[in-house]
Amino acid sequence: MVMDMNSNRKAVFLDMDGTLFSHTTGSIPDSALYAVKKARDNGILLFGCTGRNTQELEGLGIDLDLMDGWITLNGAYCFNEQGIIHSDPIWKEDMELIVAEVKKDPFPILFSAKDRMFINMYDAHVEKEMEKIHSAYPPICSIDDALAEPIYQMCPYVDENRWKALLKHLHVQAVQWTYLVWDVNSETCTKANGIQAVCDYYGIRKENTYGFGDAHNDIPMMHATGIGVCMGNGADETKQAADYITGHIDENGLYDAFVHFGLTGEEKI
Repeated sequence: MVMDMNSNRKAVFLDMDGTLFSHTTGSIPDSALYAVKKARDNGILLFGCTGRNTQELEGLGIDLDLMDGWITLNGAYCFNEQGIIHSDPIWKEDMELIVAEVKKDPFPILFSAKDRMFINMYDAHVEKEMEKIHSAYPPICSIDDALAEPIYQMCPYVDENRWKALLKHLHVQAVQWTYLVWDVNSETCTKANGIQAVCDYYGIRKENTYGFGDAHNDIPMMHATGIGVCMGNGADETKQAADYITGHIDENGLYDAFVHFGLTGEEKI
């Protein structure tokens, strides 16, 4: 389904961690929340664009109604209040291989379905990383649960050499975010593909889109939008890929950029 909408309408795609949600305060800055609401009042479409799933977002206290729609799990599951816009789960054959490998020589994997998370086991590394991202501890379930429903993302906590050897047999892409943790999605899954699916659905032209991020995995999102904006707290390589660099998330950076691009319909105060 493609919505019949004005192709001149603007859309903003917002990363969550480090862009909208501050890990310093454990919340969305008031100025950012104000900017998002003013932009929507101004007729701008807003979409969350995150590696998290809905369970995690709600666990952080983020209201899903804050946005017009969501690109979750790095583009693997995109939806609005009408339903699913785009879906790209990990292949069932790949999940079967992973489950067999873990049964043979166990290591922790965090699995994300469309609206729930579960893990097969915990260790000290898992607990340390979960604390870093302010995420609630998901329940422990049988590894076989990973075959019972579509899995859109998994995060293995495993030695780099072992994981790279396993990767050779999988149709996935993996982004390493610490030396023991990876974000793993289908080989065709990116935030950029999720953005394209949303733009096609709403009839939005690329030149009318803005992508806000701070991390390396936000670079494809910036390239997929008309204007890429990096937060002042962002990584150097992300800043180099951006068209515009705004202030730090905790120093009204998101609000300042929204006003700079006329998204709120007001002058900077």
